[in-house]
Amino acid sequence: EENDKAPTPLSDSVVEVSSVEGCERAVLAFAGFGRKADVKNRSNKLREILKYDKEWRAVEEAPVLLAQYNDPFTPPWKRRNEVLISVEPIRK
Repeated sequence: EENDKAPTPLSDSVVEVSSVEGCERAVLAFAGFGRKADVKNRSNKLREILKYDKEWRAVEEAPVLLAQYNDPFTPPWKRRNEVLISVEPIRK
């Protein structure tokens, strides 16, 4: 399993390693801390963008994922975050 290759989090850490089923996802990158309000605003923006896409649409009821790539000491303007939404091809 892929999780076997991941480093083990420290025992007192809140970090959790888990597998996520693979699928096609739409992604919107943004800077900052990735607070709940940021994630909500960016995921709403991504869903709005997808409404006008001619090839892909958001999967109904799919959870929004937040990917964060920086250590806690990275300044907000240099941080990289992404919201990810599962998508499926539009059948014509």
